[in-house]
Amino acid sequence: MRRLRDSIGRIAALARREVRETVRDPMFCGLAFLAPPLMMLVVGFGLDLDVEGIRVAAVDHDRTPASRELVERFANSRSFDVVERLDSEREVDDLMMRGRIRAAVVVPPGFANDLAAGRATAVQTLIDGSFPYRAEVASGYAGAVVASFARDAAAVADPRPARLRESAAPIELELRYLHNEPLESLWSIGPSTLMLVLMILPPILTAVGVVREKERGSIDALRASPLRRSEFVLGKWLPYFGIGVVDFLVLWAIALTIFGAPFRGDPWFFLAASVVYVACTSGLGLVVSLVVRSQIAAILVTLIVAMVPTMLYSGMITPLSSLSEAGRMQANLLPATYYNRIVSGAFLKGAEPSSQRLDLIGLGLYVAATCLVAVLLHTTRARR
Repeated sequence: MRRLRDSIGRIAALARREVRETVRDPMFCGLAFLAPPLMMLVVGFGLDLDVEGIRVAAVDHDRTPASRELVERFANSRSFDVVERLDSEREVDDLMMRGRIRAAVVVPPGFANDLAAGRATAVQTLIDGSFPYRAEVASGYAGAVVASFARDAAAVADPRPARLRESAAPIELELRYLHNEPLESLWSIGPSTLMLVLMILPPILTAVGVVREKERGSIDALRASPLRRSEFVLGKWLPYFGIGVVDFLVLWAIALTIFGAPFRGDPWFFLAASVVYVACTSGLGLVVSLVVRSQIAAILVTLIVAMVPTMLYSGMITPLSSLSEAGRMQANLLPATYYNRIVSGAFLKGAEPSSQRLDLIGLGLYVAATCLVAVLLHTTRARR
């Protein structure tokens, strides 16, 4: 028992020393407490996946009430904004090259006559394909507008009662969106940004904080002290773990208030999972700090190891199901992948804790692995 008390005392003394060093450095304090919310706000509001207000040019060769009504359908849609009305398709490419429009709707001559006669007719939609994701979504929206207009036009042309007309019509698809009913990308991106920020800044803080001791040369004195290797690792890690937990609470509040994302899960399970995640990410920074020798190298290595894979493979932007087999294998090696599923389940889906236990276990294994590697690296360095 006495040895345990002495060990805890040494760890606490090292942790207090680390806190004092952090508080004395205004730049480091800013990085620790101001950078996380600023980064979350910048990424959350900047990474907008909503496809709305697409600037459209209308080329109406028919100039009839029917063609004008179709153009007005686009203008009144939430997804499109008719900003130009042109006389020829030749003007479309120039406007698209200059970024004035992203799409164009071309109504052919004889459009109204073909509708009245029940003949097939085509409306051409020209879409800027420079951004494939937006182009694909815009094509779907345009198809929905034209299909809605065609359905209403067919109802006018068919004088039969609605009951008989519907019985002869083909099956119509009815869509309902679950978990994110208004399709607000901020509801999805905001909570995922919490995952991203906690994957980047706690490791950077931990790595820079430890490497700073190397640059000053004071770490050698610590290694020559009676501190055991596990005590040294815990004493250096605990302050940055605590900072990460405080940052998490601030980011959670931002997601709920400023981003307005709904929270439907178990708050206590989410809190516990987030604490484990912060332990994992700050432990990753500790591992990096024991490998590099300068603060710049610590930041660069952490960004490469943490940010790039998280952005690409965590499921934040690209669904895991759309990745290749090799991509999914890489995704399963990232702690951010497991935590992102917990975040999505807690905020939008209202997932039960029992359905997310495997993800929490995965994060716990990462914590154990990073602690073990950190202790082994410290032992190897100390013997040199």
